[in-house]
Amino acid sequence: HNEGEDIAFGDGTRNLYIDNQNNRVGMGGVTAPAGALDVDVALGSAHVRANSNITFGLLQIDQTGSGDASTRITRTGQSFTYGLDALDNDFKINNGTVISDVSSFEIASNGNVSIASNLGLGLGANQPSAKLDIVEIDNVPAIEIVHDGASGNAVQIDMNNTGTGAGILVGGVNTTNRLAIEAQGNVK
Repeated sequence: HNEGEDIAFGDGTRNLYIDNQNNRVGMGGVTAPAGALDVDVALGSAHVRANSNITFGLLQIDQTGSGDASTRITRTGQSFTYGLDALDNDFKINNGTVISDVSSFEIASNGNVSIASNLGLGLGANQPSAKLDIVEIDNVPAIEIVHDGASGNAVQIDMNNTGTGAGILVGGVNTTNRLAIEAQGNVK
């Protein structure tokens, strides 16, 4: 091996290939790496494993330049990118190839969570038909708002329309109701 030459390790299929000219590494038969690390997993799956007692992340992405610290996942032309936006240090998930100010999902550095204005959030609904689409399942109330866990101070929205459940209960969930609008429209 001469300095500056490429290096190949393995059994003729080149299990590890180092491209010294472009400072790239290929694994699993990759002999012309397209990125800094290019892994071809023809059979099975790629794993990052560690046997450690550390309590912080085993895989860390550090962006020391001015760009985003992000990861892109692509399959058959569909891409999702997630990471920290360099403009505001917010964690974002975007349906596309880059992190941007118009991301699908965002957790701001102050802890606020937001979903893009053109999307809906489905709880129990795979294809939301509204900004917030909640599907009640198994007679569990769709929404319950309780003050400090006190069962007598609550608002509950229950879409049970079997004739036995109320549509909206105010004040006394599981106790005495102060106001009840039943699923049939009766106010009590």
